[in-house]
Amino acid sequence: MDWIKNNTLVLYPEDNLDLQQYCSSSSSSQKSSYTLYSIINHDDSLNDGLYTIFCRDIMNNQQQWFEFDDEIIKYLHSDKLCFNSKAYLLFLYGEVDNRINENAVFVKLFLI
Repeated sequence: MDWIKNNTLVLYPEDNLDLQQYCSSSSSSQKSSYTLYSIINHDDSLNDGLYTIFCRDIMNNQQQWFEFDDEIIKYLHSDKLCFNSKAYLLFLYGEVDNRINENAVFVKLFLI
């Protein structure tokens, strides 16, 4: 059986991604809106390819994104994030009273 990579374009927002319709009714009082902070992309075929990561600087500047491609790190304009058919995995966080959850763990990034 031959496998084919699905390159369908999936649209997703950077902010206020509402997942309420996918939550159980018992969790209706819990937060269902999330913010995108990282994307793992896969480029090429099922058997081969390159992974890159887009990551938002959520500690200092909500609007600043970076692209990580092996040892190369670049500033990235947010219009390159959405409408990307190479997105493989999205990372989201929910806010509590408009604050980042104090139990979240973040690593500071220093560009040299």
